[in-house]
Amino acid sequence: TFDFKGKIEAGDKAINISGETNTDAIKEKIINLFNDYNTLMEKLNTLTTEKKNKGYDPLTKEQRSELSEEEVKLWDAKVQQGQLYKDSDLTRITNSLKSAMRTMVSGTGLNLEQIGIIPVADYGGVKNGTFIIDETKLSKGLETNLDDIKNMFVSAKPSEGTDSEKYSKTGIMYRMKDIIYSETMISTSALSKKAGLLGTATATDNTLSKAIKAYERKMEDMEVIFSRKEQLLYSQYAKLETAMNNYN
Repeated sequence: TFDFKGKIEAGDKAINISGETNTDAIKEKIINLFNDYNTLMEKLNTLTTEKKNKGYDPLTKEQRSELSEEEVKLWDAKVQQGQLYKDSDLTRITNSLKSAMRTMVSGTGLNLEQIGIIPVADYGGVKNGTFIIDETKLSKGLETNLDDIKNMFVSAKPSEGTDSEKYSKTGIMYRMKDIIYSETMISTSALSKKAGLLGTATATDNTLSKAIKAYERKMEDMEVIFSRKEQLLYSQYAKLETAMNNYN
């Protein structure tokens, strides 16, 4: 909307109108995206690199009753540490997400570093795969090259071409969406088969549930065996007492 404050007479010197794209809202969304992404990557890195604590086995009911609520909480936290150390599924997901960010989107001629989104040099630590943002450089990139940046993030996956060609032309957001969906949101995913997905048959029919049931059956069988052995010993002791009484 233009609001002219004076009359423009014929023959007046040409009036030049210039403007700039307001990219503040877009920049804020990108910053929020990478803040969430960094949080996710740090969590995944922690889970897959944190080693198991030796000497901390799960507590029995009797042991829990002897400890305070805070002591139980601290002990359980120690038990949980390292349970996913070098887990193949989480490692694969982590590497896929890192690749989605690193691989240039074909046709844009841009990578993240060129627009001020810089990878953190923490190759063996929990910040591996995370980014820091140069907001000034990002703002400048959005003002001067908005279309290419848009395509870098939200180009839809093409329907034609080889898998590698489709991937190279797919925007970062769609790459991440595909990874998260295929790895966690469908019943055929590795995590669903391992831990189960609510609302599907895998909620009970999964590797961990089967392992728990197998242990429960094993415990029941051991209790039966224990009871039989106990009865056998009682019977043998009774016979021993009878024999001793006879000898006396």
